[in-house]
Amino acid sequence: MTMHDAPTSRPTRYGTRHLVLKAGARTLLDDFTHTFEPGELWCVAGPNGAGKTTLITTLAGLAKPAAGHVEADGAPLAAWRPEALARRRAWMAQTLHDAFSASVLDTVLLARFPHLPGWGWERADDHAAARAALARLGLEAFAARDVLSLSGGERQRVALAAALCQDAPLLLLDEPLAHLDLHHQIDCLAALADWLRAGERTAIFSCHDLNLARRFATHALLLDGEGGAHAGPVRDVLTPERASRAFGYPLVLIERDGHEALVPAWPDARACPDRRASRNPFHPRDEPMTTSTFSLPSVDPLDDAALRATLARIIDHKTKPPGSLGRLEALALQLGMIQRTSAPSVARPAMIVFAGDHGIAAEGVSPYPQAVTAQMVANFVAGGAAINAFSRVAGLALEIVDAGVASPLPASPQLVDAAIARGTRNFAQERAMSRDEALAALAAGAARVRHHAALGTNVIGFGEMGIANTSAAACMMSRLLDVPIDACVGRGTGLDDAGLAHKRAVLGRALERHAHAREPLDVLAAFGGFEIAMIAGAFIEAAHARMAILVDGFIATSALLVADALAPAVREYCVFSHVSNEAGHRRMLEHLGGEPLLALDLRLGEGTGAALALPLVRAAAAFVNEMASFESAGVANRDA
Repeated sequence: MTMHDAPTSRPTRYGTRHLVLKAGARTLLDDFTHTFEPGELWCVAGPNGAGKTTLITTLAGLAKPAAGHVEADGAPLAAWRPEALARRRAWMAQTLHDAFSASVLDTVLLARFPHLPGWGWERADDHAAARAALARLGLEAFAARDVLSLSGGERQRVALAAALCQDAPLLLLDEPLAHLDLHHQIDCLAALADWLRAGERTAIFSCHDLNLARRFATHALLLDGEGGAHAGPVRDVLTPERASRAFGYPLVLIERDGHEALVPAWPDARACPDRRASRNPFHPRDEPMTTSTFSLPSVDPLDDAALRATLARIIDHKTKPPGSLGRLEALALQLGMIQRTSAPSVARPAMIVFAGDHGIAAEGVSPYPQAVTAQMVANFVAGGAAINAFSRVAGLALEIVDAGVASPLPASPQLVDAAIARGTRNFAQERAMSRDEALAALAAGAARVRHHAALGTNVIGFGEMGIANTSAAACMMSRLLDVPIDACVGRGTGLDDAGLAHKRAVLGRALERHAHAREPLDVLAAFGGFEIAMIAGAFIEAAHARMAILVDGFIATSALLVADALAPAVREYCVFSHVSNEAGHRRMLEHLGGEPLLALDLRLGEGTGAALALPLVRAAAAFVNEMASFESAGVANRDA
């Protein structure tokens, strides 16, 4: 194995890839993929036994996961030399045992070992680093004291000083607030936040005090002990709803004088339903909701200037006047940038069609009954729909996914069952889905993309089927782009004038009902469909996997609005196949900076427009790889 090393002058990006943690037969964390970025202060929270220590220890490279791996700067921890890894990350254990006497200063100086040259002793700068770490925690007067004479809280602060003294860009701290009184808990977290601001660093700590976490952490990872996890900005994760379910005790958020605190809602814990029996209090159906977690994958911007210049030079030196292939030249350059190569290709292109039903259909916003969704899924499986024909012509691998169809569907090898529930709720009366359902759908969409990535797909498109999904897309567009609903609502599957007026009125009232829904995930939960949410998750995962993404029409683009709001670089991976005949689509494209390849007045959905655009993508890759240059063909260039 090639051992990895790297200079410590740049920040470390730590991440997990499909990480699975187990305790015996019990799954603590299932298929967790995430990147921890410099400048972030993460709190790992969860009930006893949820896996906080196991996760911290695994992130440190001191425990082996059941599956997946941890990586630093893109290389698995197993590929790093121990001394190099020790300069990248520092680890503080939950419990400490001192077998021998030693001064506090000498104890902290031990953390400088990864920086010592060969067999050399500590240098003046090592002593300075140790004293600076002690000073950061108010421990200057402790330098000469014996560690065996310290109280539990004092020893904990010394351990934190040692971790800081190691001067690694990443800190992994297991229960650093244990044994500390409130004053020193706040001081230590303030010192940690100050340390973080002093450079491009990352810190991950576990603790049980949710209020201190909400005050000091930028992000949180909440473990439920059953394989699930929520990761994201701390105030999005440590909510009363999620914390109550995770800890099995009802919590409420109170506010006073500009301050917030999570406090118990009832004095008797027995008044709270069992944690496992109340995973989703917003789900009224008898069947259990699919439990999953969505960790926002990192999406790199296409900012390799050297590669861009190389591709432009190759394209301009083909046997043609510069720019004479029009949009194909920009498309070829985009493909090369996405694939990080000067010879872009189209490998195993795939189309995933997600199907789901919408509760808003009960309001009469579509001329077709809801049963048509299931009937069309059967048509997809049988191979008789437009997307089947177009996929065959274009050479697309076609997959059909049940994201949440209301009617039961027969099992079929051609149908992937990923249903979150049997359709969304009627958002004219309540939220279409809970936030957890939205996250589960995002995760399910991402999982389908990972499946195709493993098969070698590097170009992918997404289609949809769902009666009344234009209503969901219109409301999402109106709220996310802050435009009047009338500018977003079209005739869908063929409404007449009276039907169009009724649809606009229904959706206008729904927007008023959910006026509080402003953030992308809240908008998705308030109005979206399970198929739309899965497409949004698929967009982000496909960009993370550096696939070229064929964007279809109005519904798919509404999902892209959510993906773009969560991970703005996603749009750079998008090939906008066409502009549809549905009201609002052109405005969506303008917001995203998308220039469509085709304008065929399509309004069918299913991914049909994306399928029709694939031959143009193939042509763009082909001319870069197969067309002669002026030099190779012996043709004089205009500058010759």
